[in-house]
Amino acid sequence: GLFIGSQAPYGYKTDSDRKGVLIVDSEAAEGVRLIFQLASEGYGSVAIAEELESRKIVAPSAYKYLKGDLRFSRYPAVKSNNYYAWCTTTISQILSNEVYTGQLTSLKTESTGYKTKQRSTVPLDRQIVTPNAHEAIITKAIFDEVQQIRAMRSCRANTRRFNLFRGKLF
Repeated sequence: GLFIGSQAPYGYKTDSDRKGVLIVDSEAAEGVRLIFQLASEGYGSVAIAEELESRKIVAPSAYKYLKGDLRFSRYPAVKSNNYYAWCTTTISQILSNEVYTGQLTSLKTESTGYKTKQRSTVPLDRQIVTPNAHEAIITKAIFDEVQQIRAMRSCRANTRRFNLFRGKLF
């Protein structure tokens, strides 16, 4: 039930006294709550990014950089000094991460071989799930509601046209 990642997820920080324990970062947690609130109201990732930028909510990479973590200086939001530029991929990752419900999931990926750096996703039945591992930022009900809304919003691939060069030309 301990957090073993190198970076605490946005909205959390690691406890300096107890190794592997996540505690809520109240300033960033407000941004996470706002993201889930907007998603539950039907906003998509692009609309959420625009709303966060208009409300001057600092993006996760810029937030960690401003808190003193210089590893984030290479990210576009920091390089361009536009600390409010949110990436839609980041928003999607936040919306799909169950860590915000207080659940900690370990062993999500594993290496395919010791000689390569390739990783493969571990099936859900083999992942290690620890409920109530830390304080939740959002409730499980809100998380499930957002997942249902996102599942209904997914775009279907356009399969009406067949491309002659598909799989042959890169």
